[in-house]
This record gives sequence, C-alpha cells and structure tokens, in this order.
Amino acid sequence: MSISSVKEWVMLNKVKSLAALAIIGAAAFKFSATSAGTQIMPEIKQEVTVSVIRPVDTPVTFNFSAITEGSKEVEIRSQVTGILQSQLFQDGKIVKADDTLFKIDPRQFEIAVSSAKSGLLKAQAELSQSEKDEARLKNLIARKAISQKEYDDSYAKLQMSKANYISANTKLDEAKLNLSYTTIKAPISGSVSKAFKNEGALINASETLLTKIIQLDPIYANFSVSENDFVKLDQNIAKGIIKMPDEKKLNVELRYGDNILYSHIGHVSFSDSEIKKGTGVIEVRTSFPNPENHLIPGQFVKLKLIGAYRPNSIVIPKRSVINGIAGSAVFVINELNKATSKDVQVGDEIGDNIQILSGLKAGDKVIVDGSQKVQNGMEVTISSVIEHSHEEQVYMNNAAQAPHIQEEASIQNEQQDMDRV
Repeated sequence: MSISSVKEWVMLNKVKSLAALAIIGAAAFKFSATSAGTQIMPEIKQEVTVSVIRPVDTPVTFNFSAITEGSKEVEIRSQVTGILQSQLFQDGKIVKADDTLFKIDPRQFEIAVSSAKSGLLKAQAELSQSEKDEARLKNLIARKAISQKEYDDSYAKLQMSKANYISANTKLDEAKLNLSYTTIKAPISGSVSKAFKNEGALINASETLLTKIIQLDPIYANFSVSENDFVKLDQNIAKGIIKMPDEKKLNVELRYGDNILYSHIGHVSFSDSEIKKGTGVIEVRTSFPNPENHLIPGQFVKLKLIGAYRPNSIVIPKRSVINGIAGSAVFVINELNKATSKDVQVGDEIGDNIQILSGLKAGDKVIVDGSQKVQNGMEVTISSVIEHSHEEQVYMNNAAQAPHIQEEASIQNEQQDMDRV
C-alpha cells in the first residue's frame, strides 16, 4: 500500500468516527431534553364545574290540545205567533242579558188584553152581586123566612161567580203574558249570531229560529284523555310517584294563536265518569274567565295542567345533558375523580333546569361545565360546585310561585308528559 493510500484510509475512518460521535451526541441531547421537559411540564387535569344531586319536589305538567266552546248556547225563538216587526241588535255583536232583540207586532195581543180586562170587570160585577144576594138570603134562612133551596141556589151562584172571576183574572194574566212575549229579550249575555228572519216575516210560536246566543264568559276548552294514559296516571298517583294538589284541583294555562299565553288561569270543571265507547277516551272540560272576549268558540288551543308534582325528583342544569342519536347522557365524577358517562331519561324542562326520570341518584356529582372536553375515564379536577338558587328551589316545590320561570319553560308536544308519567 502506498503512502497516499494510507493517508486516504486514515482520513476516511476519521470522518466516520466524527459522524458517529455526532449522532450519539444528538441522541443524548434529545433524551436529555425530553427527560427535562417531563420534569418541568407536569400533566394538567381538566377542570370542571359540578352539581351535586339533591332530590326536590318538582312540578309535573300535562299538555293537551283542546277546542274552545261557549259555556252556554241558547236558541232564540218566539213564544207567540205574529209578524216580526223589528230587529234591535247588530249581527255578531255582544249582548247583555235582558237586552231587547226583536219586536213582534203587538196589536192583536193588545186587543186580547183589553178584551180580558172587560171580561174581568164583568166577572167582578157578577161576583159582587152574588155576594150581596147570598148575604141577604143567609139572614132570611136564619129566621126561616125562605126555603133552604132558595138559599142553596144563592150560595151556588156565589161560588160560580167566584170561579168566573178567577178565570177572567187568569185570562187577563195570559193576555198580558202573550203581549210581553212580543218583546223578545236576551236570556243570557254573550255573542249573538246573525238574525235568521227579517222584518215582516211570519213567526210561528216555538218553531221559527230567530237567532242564537253563545255565552263567552266563562268559556270552555274541551279535550280527551286516552284510557291508557288515564290508567297510567292513576297508577302513578296510587304509587306516590306523582302527587296531586288538594282535592285534585289542577290549574290550567292556555295558549292560543301564535303561542300567545292567555292572561287568565282556568281550572278543570268536569271529567266524564265513563269511557266513550268506540273511542276509548275520557272527555275533560276546563273553564276559563273570558271578560275581554279574547277567546271565541271553535278555537284550537294548547292547555297545560299544573299543580301536580313529583316528590324527591332529580333536577340538573340543562347544559349538563349531552344529547345524541342513542339518547341522552351526562358525565358524573366517581370516587376516584374520574369522569364516567351515564345514560339518563329526561323529563320536563324547568327554566334552565331539567328533570331526570332515571339514571341518576342522590349524591351524584354531575359535570355541568367542561363536559365537552371530558372523555370517559378521564381524571378531572372540580373547580366549583353549582347550588340551586332560592328562586329555583321555590319553583321546584311550588310551581305557582314562579310564573315568570314557568313562562320561559318550553311547551312540550301534545301528550308528551302523559307518556312520561
């Protein structure tokens, strides 16, 4: 080997050695940096806000669709036969009880009254004369100045005169009554329909329909409950799952038109005592004050029956519930401070809270804020605990004491709550 070849070999091995040393040094530096980073940057646990489950009494509402109906509907007919003389109301307007609606031509009835008065005067004169004759003969029969037959005849004539007087008086009363029937008045207050007969038409007593009046205050809203829902509710009441107010008096909220909340609270006024054959439903009637006549018969409305409650119910903030295709779930923290997913069945919304019908128990720590960054089995740190406000607590125990929260509660679909109970 030449001297030049030896020099080349030495230089090549020197370069390889330097490269090897560089690789080893870089690896050592990387390991050192990684080791130092682990010591300087410890793992950070996810902070979450939780709500501790404390059972409370929560309201149970029942939602139905209903149709309004006037509390009374009266057909107006004449009680005497005659010619319709005038109409004294505007079609479709509100009338009050005793307002005059129609006038029947009274002339023939005025004549009948005059005739009856004449007959009464005649009967009164005959009665007066008979009383005098009977009194005179009574004195004579006492002295045996006349026969018994003569006195008996005078006494019989007196009794007939009395009967004729009573009959004549009755005929006068009847004539006056028929005359009063020529003025047709509203028997109730309410909305009057159009007149079905015009002036000049012949009106037959008790046959000809003149108009109708529907009483609007109060107004009814009727709905039906299926047999299955009725039985389910009855069973839950018997088991104590649902409690009813005293005497089962449920108040009723009504919404009409574009989901407008009606200003008056109603109540259940009637529930049928039997199930309708063929339909399998029970008819229920609610009654509402309607002094402003905002509601009219035939409207489709939504009803919410309030007053029942579920004792020892589980309530959590709505934002803690995670809704998915498979259903609803929440994260709870176990004794190892690890997040665990639990499936739940949700119930009514109560303001910013929601009832949980199954899946949770008293003492569970439910993650309210931070659940989006939490995975099942992840260890977490509790940053704060949410307590129910006094206002929410009052509402949970008495729905009537927080109407503004109730106003914000969402309206569920028809029969939704009945399905849950």
